[in-house]
Amino acid sequence: MALRCSIALVIVGALSLLTSASQTQARTDGLYTIVSTTTDPRRGAILITSELPAGTPRLWVRTRRARGVSAVLYATDNANTQYFLSVRYALGPVCDRVVLRLGAHARASHRWSRSEHISPKFCGARFSLDRALADLAAAHFGVPRQDRRSIGRALRGDFVPASAIIRSGDDLGITLTIRNGPRAPAVGLLVGGRQRGPRNNQFIFVIERDGQRVAPIEAMDSGGPAGFSLMESGGHFEFREQLSRWGDITVPGNYVVQCRYETELTPSNGDPYDDARRGERWDRAFEGVIRFTVLRP
Repeated sequence: MALRCSIALVIVGALSLLTSASQTQARTDGLYTIVSTTTDPRRGAILITSELPAGTPRLWVRTRRARGVSAVLYATDNANTQYFLSVRYALGPVCDRVVLRLGAHARASHRWSRSEHISPKFCGARFSLDRALADLAAAHFGVPRQDRRSIGRALRGDFVPASAIIRSGDDLGITLTIRNGPRAPAVGLLVGGRQRGPRNNQFIFVIERDGQRVAPIEAMDSGGPAGFSLMESGGHFEFREQLSRWGDITVPGNYVVQCRYETELTPSNGDPYDDARRGERWDRAFEGVIRFTVLRP
């Protein structure tokens, strides 16, 4: 009997310790503004555990808990493995950088700014989280984890060259036509965002000449205006690009081009930028192959 009581006391004691540790951890989870940084551990300081470049000293920060915090949590990939946590918090004398503490992890924000478009009294910050940390964030902030679901399954895309035969020195236009099914729901299609530069980098073309890869032309973009265009049931959009922006097509021969166009989809109803609908996205790529011949001048 005494042995049973002893075992029971040990079990109860262990559970009490676990509960206490869990409650302590829950109290330390949350958003903190950074007061100062150091490479030496100090009492009450938080060790930043997010990935740092090789050779970077361990970084400790002294903090105070952020006030007036609200959060939005949404997936950034179709597989629902990566998430953004977007937070806003009360403005101090300046918009202080913040640290997110979840369990054994502490991450410094990689983006933070004054949220004047929302309210002049708040700052905003964003964190990249994996699925496990997203679950902890959802529980701590009491917000839903907005997962992605498939959108626009009826959409089809076709790439067509302006001609099957051109002469050396001529350019070749390629047209992508995206069609929605006649009975499919309307869908929003992201157009733009990667065209501020020498070409529209929503397109990707990989060119081969007589079985050999043509050296690609590298062309960076600096973003560009973007927005969702509504594609109605049974509707279609056309996009055009010139192939010479991706590689040399002046050499005579037989060409094969792997074509790709990357975009993002959203439901047609409501505001796609509403915080409550940030997870209503779907990355979509349209692919195809074209062939053409280049003759001597």
